[in-house]
Amino acid sequence: MANKPSQNDQNVAAVEAIRNILFGEKEQYFEKRLSQLETALKNLEQQVNEQKRELENKLAEEKAVLEQQIRALETALNQKAGDLTKVLDETRQALENRLQELENRKADRELLAAHFQEMAKTLTTSG
Repeated sequence: MANKPSQNDQNVAAVEAIRNILFGEKEQYFEKRLSQLETALKNLEQQVNEQKRELENKLAEEKAVLEQQIRALETALNQKAGDLTKVLDETRQALENRLQELENRKADRELLAAHFQEMAKTLTTSG
């Protein structure tokens, strides 16, 4: 029985030798091809990661530029709103002043009309 395992080992070794003879070249080809594909995959992964970093950096730069432009627009809008508020206040004040002048003229006319009526009464009663 001691010969059986040894014979078995010899048979396995012989089968492996035959397999290497029959399929060794193809196995080496596939191992080489697999190695090339793994290398290509690693290269692609590095390129994708590098492009991702570049895009993230570009996006961050664009975001900063847009944020700066938004702040500038907000400042300009706030300035314009302040200017418009000032113009509206000045216009309101000018209209109020004009209205007061018109009311004063109306009062002066009413007073003048009252004097004329009084004079007319005086003239009609004296005459």
